[in-house]
Order: sequence, then structure tokens, then C-alpha cells
Amino acid sequence: LEEYKKRNGKGKPSQELSERDLEDRVIKKAKRQMKSKTELEAAFDQYEKMKSSGVKIGNLAESKIIEAKDLQELKSKLIQYVGSNGKYMPFTKSVHIKLPYDSLKDLKIVDTPGLNDPVQSREARTRELLKYCDVTFVVSPSGQFLSQVDMELMDRITLKEGISELFVVSSQIDNQLYGSEKEKANGNLHKALRSISAQLADQMMVALSDLKKNNQEIGNVFDGLIDDSRNHLVYTSGIAQTIKHSLGNLKELGDGEQKVWENLTIEYPDYFSETDLESTKVNLSVLANIPSLNEKVQLVRSKKDEIISGRRNEFLLAKLNNTQKYKMDLLDYAKEEKQRVENTEKDDIATQKSNLEKVKNKASSVLDEEYYDLIEGLKISLETDLNRIIKDAYKESKSNVEASEGEEESSYTTGHFWWKKTHYDTYATCRSGAVKNAIEAFKTEMEHGIVNKASEKILSFRKNMHSQLVSTLRTVVEDEELDPQLIRKAIRGVINSVELPEINLDNPMPVVFKAKGTLKDYEAEEFLNEANDYLNSLKKLVNKSIKTYVKDLFSALNGVSLSQEVFSNFNQRINELDNQIKNKTISLERFNQIIEKLS
Repeated sequence: LEEYKKRNGKGKPSQELSERDLEDRVIKKAKRQMKSKTELEAAFDQYEKMKSSGVKIGNLAESKIIEAKDLQELKSKLIQYVGSNGKYMPFTKSVHIKLPYDSLKDLKIVDTPGLNDPVQSREARTRELLKYCDVTFVVSPSGQFLSQVDMELMDRITLKEGISELFVVSSQIDNQLYGSEKEKANGNLHKALRSISAQLADQMMVALSDLKKNNQEIGNVFDGLIDDSRNHLVYTSGIAQTIKHSLGNLKELGDGEQKVWENLTIEYPDYFSETDLESTKVNLSVLANIPSLNEKVQLVRSKKDEIISGRRNEFLLAKLNNTQKYKMDLLDYAKEEKQRVENTEKDDIATQKSNLEKVKNKASSVLDEEYYDLIEGLKISLETDLNRIIKDAYKESKSNVEASEGEEESSYTTGHFWWKKTHYDTYATCRSGAVKNAIEAFKTEMEHGIVNKASEKILSFRKNMHSQLVSTLRTVVEDEELDPQLIRKAIRGVINSVELPEINLDNPMPVVFKAKGTLKDYEAEEFLNEANDYLNSLKKLVNKSIKTYVKDLFSALNGVSLSQEVFSNFNQRINELDNQIKNKTISLERFNQIIEKLS
């Protein structure tokens, strides 16, 4: 706005334009710039619709759940949430529909927004959902089967997504029944459908074989589609299903449905007519092919039951083993405590108390020194291992980004018909899906690999520290001066009481890579530069997060005065034992009851 105040379009000082005129010019310029950035334009449009909806943000929770007595009522209510002019449409992130049908029991069906949604959070949501699906149906219209948009989605599905079953649905099959296909089948509907379906399956096999060949990171996730393409491809016609349900009143059909019905009755009169509705209904069912879809769903459902059953058994066995181990630990502890009470006399307690101060003066500095040496060893070991994880993951991701690069050659001719010269140009190419997968793989390794390694190192540190400290204590204190079991418990209690910081790598990958498919020339180079810059910035962020984590961790560990805590804890345990000895009969009876119940 200030720039427009200084100058008008011709570069002369502007004193004549009003504040309102200036604002209008700025708004128009902003809108022009937004049109080149679809995500900004979509966000602005969404914001404007929110403002004009008349909905009070504070009252949104009241409209979060709706109920309906039938599908028709549900449909009319949902329009307010998903319709283009719906009151709650701009506020709606996702819709969860629950239907009381046995066929849907234990089944969740997710209809994703797709991969070219201008609201990029929805595209990110689609990719995230792929990781949690047991089966994925990729729907592609038969007339533009496995287009560039579809292949971009397939390009993003790798072994890391964890998808167990993949099927491709060729929709709108009714559009392919005419012309040469009808002639080849001599007007036989079933023969035409078999021919079209076989051609689409072969097309899918070739396309996915090429995709796998050029994208090594995909692994064997498409092998089922490639090796058994005809059983993993399902054709459908949604319009045929709609017409089937409207046979009693064909006047209710929309314009598009009326046109399809008209084409079917003209081109395949032996199969579709108003005079033989029973036969027509059967043939519309064949065209809609819903039973084949249901068959695939049931196949997956049966496999899912097996998987869930297996996981449940593994879970129960693990819990059973953990419970048994916990019970045995409790039993051993109870027996140890009972034995200690039986073998300890009041005079022994007095001796231990008198020795405590002497041992404390003798062992404190040694104990603290050993503790800080162990901490320093953990720090060096932890930093070395974490840095190696970062280095290896970065190297692998960088290599995968470079592997996505390629070269292609183009040619053009100059001159006249009596003299011509062919020129050849070489330009760079880049597979955008492979680059994005490499970056996401690096981020996943950072989020999980680092956390797992840090947890593993700290767990090992906690397990080994008490034995190393007890061993150090024995170099300055005789066994008879202190009860070694009590001192071990005191040390373990101190170590376990230290609250350790958590690694926080919550840095969602920004959706800066809008380009799709295989990129060429300047666009490929720009995309790769952007990807490498982001990968480097992500690495720096991870390094910074690790430094902060290590700093907070060792600040917590160094903040412990181990000797003071241990001897305070030890003194408390001596007092507990003293109380048990004073009430020896009651204490032994209590331990006997505990041992009996555990046994």
C-alpha cells in the first residue's frame, strides 16, 4: 500500500488517488498473485466462505454430530457439511458416517480426498491414510485409465506404506462399450466386457511394471497387481447401479444417467429395454459389478481376521509372559525380604546404623566420581550412535534423491527441404515421487530410529549402572559394613527416579513440492535443488534437536547428588527393616501370606 502511495502505474508521484482506490489496487494485485499459488487461493476462498457462513465458531461443537432415521434424511443433512454451498462446508475437515449394516461390521471404508486437492492439508491427509489401510482400491476412469494423476498416486505407494492388499477399480466401464469394442464382440455385452477388462488389466500390468523398474524404492508392493492383474482389476459402472435402482421410475434419472440409458437401449437392445425389466436388471447388475467389489472386500476381511487373530495371540502371549515374570519377581522379592527379616537381629540394625556415617564419609566422593564418569561415557556413546544414525540416513536419502535424476534427449531440425540439419539437446529429468519418498524416509528414520536408539542406550545405562556402582563401593567398603542388597536397591531407586527428557522431532514435512510425475529440464533442476535444500535444512534441524536433547538429558543426570541420595535412601531402608524387626512375627506372617498368594 505504501509503494502505491509513492508511485502510480506510470512511475509518477501519486497525490490524486484516494485511500480507497489505493486499497482496491493492492487487493487486485494480491488476487492476481494468488492465482499463481493455488494453495493460497484455496485458503483465501475457504476463509471468505467461513466469514460469510454466519456460523459462530464457539457454537460449532453443537453441530458436530448429526443423526438420521434413513439414508435420505442423512443425505439431506450432510449437504450442509459437504455441499459446495453448505453452511458448515468450509469448517469440515472430514466426515465419519456410521451405518447399522451387518455387511459393514468391523470394517472402516475411507474415501480419500485425492492427490491434487488445492487444500494441501487434504493431500497430506490422503498420503498419511495410505499407511494405515489394510487394502487400497485405486479408482481410475476407464476412458483415462491410469492417467498421470493415477500414476503419481501409485508412485507414492511403497513398502513403507505397509499396504497388504491393492486393487485397481476401472470405473465408468459403460463408456467403453461402443464403437470398435461393440463390433469386435458382435453386440455381445458379456464378450465386450471381458475384452475391455482384459485390455485394461494388460495396460495396468505394463504401466506398473515400468513404474517398478524405474522406482526401486517401491519394492514388491505392486507384484500382486503385475503378476495377477486380471484378478486384481475390477470394472464398475456407478451409473448402471443408479439406473438399476430407478427402473421403476426412469423419469427420476438425471440428464447424464438418461443419456447412458438411452445409449444402452440403442446399442444393446437385447440386454436393456423397458419391456423386459427383469432381464435388464440382471444386465445392469453385471455392468455395475458390485458383487466383484464385495468379493474383494470379503477376501480382505477374511485375511484381516487372520491378521487380527494372530496379533491378538501374540499380544496375549506377551502379556502372559510379562505377567509371569512380574509375578516371579514379586515372589523372589517377598522371599528375600522374609529371609532378611528372619536373619536380622536388632543388634544388626544398630551396627548398620553406626557404620552408615563412617561408610558415607569414606565412599561418597568415590561413588560420585564413578557416577559422573559413567554419565560422561553415556554422553560420548549416545552422541556417537545418534550422529551415525543421522549420517547414514542422510547419506541413503541423498543417494536416493540422486538416483531419481536422469537424462533425456530431444531433437529438432533446421534448414530447408534441400538442406536440413538435426540438432540434439540433452536435458535433466527427475522422478518427483522418488524424491519425496527419499525425504519422507529420512524424516521417518529421524523420528523413530533416533528415539529407539536413545531409549535403548538409556535403558542399558540404567540396567548396568547399579552393578558398576556397587562394584566401585566394594573397593572402599567391606561387604560386612553394609548390606549389599540394600545398597543395590538404594542405587536402583535413585537412578529410576530421574525423569529423562523426551526427544521431540515434531517437524511435519512442508508441502513445498507441488510438481507431479517425471519433471524435465529447468523444472527438474529447480525441484532437485529445492529438495536438496530441504533435506539439508532438515538435517540441521535434527542435529539441533539432538544437541538440545543431549544437553537436557545430562543436565538432569548431573543434577543428581548420587551419594547423598543413595545414603538417604539407604538410611530409609534401614529404618523400614528396623520396624519389621520390631514386629517380627507380624512381618513374617505378612510375607508368608504374600508368598502363598503369589505361588
